Amino acid sequence: MKSTLVVAVVSIAVTLIVWGVVGRSEGNRDIERFHRPVALNLLAGNGYSITEDNGTLSPMGDLTPGYPLLLAGTYAVGGVFGLSEEAAMALLSLVSGAAASVLIYLLARFLWGEIGIIAGLAWATYPVAVSLMLQSYTESPFIVVLYAAVLLLWHTARQRPRAVSRYFIAGMLFGAATLIRPFSFGAVGAAAVGLLWLAQDLPRRSRIAWALLLIAGQVVIMLPWQIWASGTFNKIIILDNQRGGRDLRYGLTFNVLDERETLLSEDAADEAYDAMRAAQDSVSRDADSAITDYISVIINRFTEDFVGTTLYYLDRFAQGWYGTSSGNLQNLIAVIQIIYAPVLLAGIVAARRQWRFVLSVLLIFAYYTAVILVTFPMVRYLLPSIGLLFVFIPALIPARISRRIVSMLGTNPTSSTTPITTQPTANLTNSSQPVVDQSGETP
Repeated sequence: MKSTLVVAVVSIAVTLIVWGVVGRSEGNRDIERFHRPVALNLLAGNGYSITEDNGTLSPMGDLTPGYPLLLAGTYAVGGVFGLSEEAAMALLSLVSGAAASVLIYLLARFLWGEIGIIAGLAWATYPVAVSLMLQSYTESPFIVVLYAAVLLLWHTARQRPRAVSRYFIAGMLFGAATLIRPFSFGAVGAAAVGLLWLAQDLPRRSRIAWALLLIAGQVVIMLPWQIWASGTFNKIIILDNQRGGRDLRYGLTFNVLDERETLLSEDAADEAYDAMRAAQDSVSRDADSAITDYISVIINRFTEDFVGTTLYYLDRFAQGWYGTSSGNLQNLIAVIQIIYAPVLLAGIVAARRQWRFVLSVLLIFAYYTAVILVTFPMVRYLLPSIGLLFVFIPALIPARISRRIVSMLGTNPTSSTTPITTQPTANLTNSSQPVVDQSGETP
């Protein structure tokens, strides 16, 4: 409890200091144009709708309801305490940032014990994560729900592997995250594949069944929205059709626009822009057709220019670590990432004995990498999976230093924070050090 409070307080303090120095903006265009109007209509009793320019109300079928519902609740709670909309949204960002830091600490504690506080503090002070608090973004609460889903899945797979309902609830959390940020719809699939290795004490058939149950949980949460939207507009709507198609279409040239800090040479960037700009006309704005159109376009590009297209996608991956929607501050973010990336990579290597958890995280990271490769290569799109990599940072800390840090915190290292082992839960020993399993390996 003490460590949790420390992480939360540090996160809040860092955010408030940054707000005091550089200020906070409410200029997120998508929130102002779409989410906020829908949230206000919900509060006014007008249903899930948006007000057109002529003042009429129209059902909103191109925006999943997660963030508007959360925003409506935030405005309602803020109103009870006399907070303005801006203040309520700032509070939502503040709480989301602190909650994300605490969840990273809890994930790390699950693996390493109380020294996991280092992961939570590292995230709380990570400049790129803190920058997310400078403006209201849907990613802030989305990250909290995603990490909560991963935490519940880990606990269930390794400590209560036969608690069937927990897999379903974890899937529901993945579904809730998807309703906030639709591009997250495939993360549950990555998590389900990881579960096949995490739940090592279960027979293979059970692991497959629980993985399917995890996916079913997401489907159940998403289904009411899909039924309502499809019924309202008399067509099949997959998440938010219009925006999904737009992201695939316009994302093609995003990394080679003039304002981007591309790693390609000027000639290569110009050539890639011309080719992808021409390809845009072949990609539908509607998500139903955009996916197949996109695949066809990319296959053609690789066929025509394999080397150039490969470099183009490598550049998109790199920009996913530092890219911003406006193109501002990309050089500064790149420098920060150059410092942090080797630490994260070293943490993964140091955590290799917990390879099942490493694999679980890397599968989710691979999914979000795919997202930036096919939509917009921006750091805030990749950030949710980068945060999960912070969980492995404590593996870099020598045992002697870990004990000193835990002692300074005044926490009992043999309490419930005992790091997990590769043994079944019933055989866990009450020790602050990893337990050697029967194969002789230290997990």
